[in-house]
Amino acid sequence: LESVKKGGFIVGVFSATILYNRKTKKIRDVIWKDTRVLAIIETPKNMANLVIIIMEKNQNSIENFESVLVASFSNININSDEFDKEKDKLLNEWEQFIEEEISDAR
Repeated sequence: LESVKKGGFIVGVFSATILYNRKTKKIRDVIWKDTRVLAIIETPKNMANLVIIIMEKNQNSIENFESVLVASFSNININSDEFDKEKDKLLNEWEQFIEEEISDAR
C-alpha cells in the first residue's frame, strides 16, 4: 500500500478467510485504516475460495466506508450461462456505483 498514491486504486485477490480469520486481522486492520473499500466480490464456486477487494487509498478515515458494493458468485459455476448473466449484472451495478460515488464526491 505504501507505493500507491493517495486516491490510487488497489485490487487485491485474497483467500476468503481474510474476511473472518483471526490470523488475518492485521491485514484487515491495514485495509481498514489505509484504504476505502469500494467492492468485495466472492469468486465462483469452481474457483479457489477467493475474494477480490477493490480499494482506494485514502486519508486514513473510517468514515470512508459508507458504501461498499458486495457481490458473491460462490454458488455459480464459472462455465455456466448464469455466470455470464450475473457478471453482466455486476458490471452494470459497478458502473452505477462508481457514477454515484463520483457525483457524491463532488
